Amino acid sequence: MERKKVIIDGCDMGSLQIGERAKVFVNGQVLLTSAVVNKVVAGGHVYIETKNTIYASK
Repeated sequence: MERKKVIIDGCDMGSLQIGERAKVFVNGQVLLTSAVVNKVVAGGHVYIETKNTIYASK
């Protein structure tokens, strides 16, 4: 099954932990993800994987 992909404006870095729900910012809204299974933060970009969705910054 292919995961849904969502482009995010940013993320609350304090909430970005493996196994926890992350707060992400999309179009002026704050969304709470399901549990994070993988994350990469590098070069000002954020990539977050949950069971069903991939969130990536612009």
